[in-house]
Amino acid sequence: MLSVVGSLYIYFVGDDQMLGIFVGLWAPTLILATKEIEEMMK
Repeated sequence: MLSVVGSLYIYFVGDDQMLGIFVGLWAPTLILATKEIEEMMK
């Protein structure tokens, strides 16, 4: 959740909008990847 808040701050307040998008997307991607790997291990 902290990465989403951080990404919104970077996107709207910071100078680099692409960095804000990247910060907001990496955490959900890792969570989904972890769930898929756990499912494959069963």
